[in-house]
Amino acid sequence: MPAQKLTDKKKLFVKYYCVSWNGTQAAIEAGYSEKTAAEQASRLLRNVNIQEAIQKYMNKLTEEAEIEVVDVLDGLKRLAFLDIRKLYNDDGSAKKIHELDDDIALALAGIDVNEISTGDATIEIIGKKYKLSDRTKALELLGKYLKMFTDKIDITSKGKEIAGFNITIQKDNK
Repeated sequence: MPAQKLTDKKKLFVKYYCVSWNGTQAAIEAGYSEKTAAEQASRLLRNVNIQEAIQKYMNKLTEEAEIEVVDVLDGLKRLAFLDIRKLYNDDGSAKKIHELDDDIALALAGIDVNEISTGDATIEIIGKKYKLSDRTKALELLGKYLKMFTDKIDITSKGKEIAGFNITIQKDNK
């Protein structure tokens, strides 16, 4: 059965959903009533044609941005396993910003520099505080990608379910 052509309103919903990942907001932006936006979004997101359009739109955005899964995983890996010692020189002093390698530059969310004026137009730096990206979140995302944190066991044979062995094991939360 060929996919149905989407209306302009549904195309807008797909576009806005791929930007915000918020169905209700996407529905409102696409022109659906604010009063029924949540219900409309729920209905739209269950629609196979909408799901296909979202996947196509995301594939297009990813291709245009030249983003590969391996790039995302590499970035997450570099954040998750960052060696904080790379911020410092052998004598324990903080490296200057231009001395930081690419891994540190990727991980830095900000730098607070405390400085004082010595009165003769010179400034003395008395401390630096580095703010790093969330390593725990990077590890969590890597773990999710690797399916390390799942309570469901998928039994397949060459990508297909084994007849009669569709088993779900639920975790006992005692």
